[in-house]
Amino acid sequence: MATIVVTVVKAIPAIIGKGLAIHKQLMQAKKNKKGCVRLADRVKTVVDQLEGLANQGVNEELLQKALDEFKKVLEEAETLLKKYEETNWWKQKFNADTWRKDFEEVNKHLCIAAHHLSLSLQVEQRKNLEDMFNDLRIRKENGEDMKIDQQEWDKLMASVEETRVVVKDVHDVVDNTNQKVSAIQHQMASAQRDLRDIKDQVGTQEGAGPKSSSGSAGKARAKVFTFREKLINQIEEPTLKILLDGLQKATPDQPPVINGRERNHVLQNNRVTEDQVTCLVDMVRKKGERPCEIFLSLLSEHDNNLYKELGL
Repeated sequence: MATIVVTVVKAIPAIIGKGLAIHKQLMQAKKNKKGCVRLADRVKTVVDQLEGLANQGVNEELLQKALDEFKKVLEEAETLLKKYEETNWWKQKFNADTWRKDFEEVNKHLCIAAHHLSLSLQVEQRKNLEDMFNDLRIRKENGEDMKIDQQEWDKLMASVEETRVVVKDVHDVVDNTNQKVSAIQHQMASAQRDLRDIKDQVGTQEGAGPKSSSGSAGKARAKVFTFREKLINQIEEPTLKILLDGLQKATPDQPPVINGRERNHVLQNNRVTEDQVTCLVDMVRKKGERPCEIFLSLLSEHDNNLYKELGL
């Protein structure tokens, strides 16, 4: 019997060391702090009583039960802390009820260990331990801790939502700025093309002479540029289709001005007739003088009234 008691008592320091390590981990927990601190205090209370028993004569059977149960509690607490700290906090929030039940289970087993331990204590020590682990007191304290930790969760969630809104606003501002920059770049590119056309037109007019064989050079392209807005506003859908057909046809001395892909680009990338005409006029103008001559020739042939009205 004495050998058994000595063996049980010798096991106390190792369990005390384990209890102090778990107590430290619980005190350093970053989530559900109130509940963890409360559990840490209860673990420390049991550890303190065990330290006092190391040099006392005790009932080895009762002490062994207390040590076994306390060791089990420490293992459960360690597993729970590890799982809790490594889990994504969004999942922790989603599984809040599961975590709450896990903590309750650890506290329940700790109460059992404390009960077994109390049977090995002096009357006054037993009363203090029983008061600490009174079922009604445990339930009340757990409820208060749970309420405080829930409030902390709610604050954290509100902060995360506020941050999400701020980030979204920043993204919206960036997107809007990018769109404006893109629009400005498009306008600048268009302005540069128009400037080149104006220079070409001015150069053509300055170099023209009544007897020059190149007197008509650049006139068709200049006209398309000069009357661009009127062409866009007055060419209707039937005329547009005829112009597209004519420009896509090849002649013995002239390849097609546009190909099938360009035709589809005009019709499919622009829903409104004015946008389709705009696309075609700019496309032909960029191709040079001869394509512009063919364009105007087709317009004269199939919509002579508009051709004359524009003074082409």
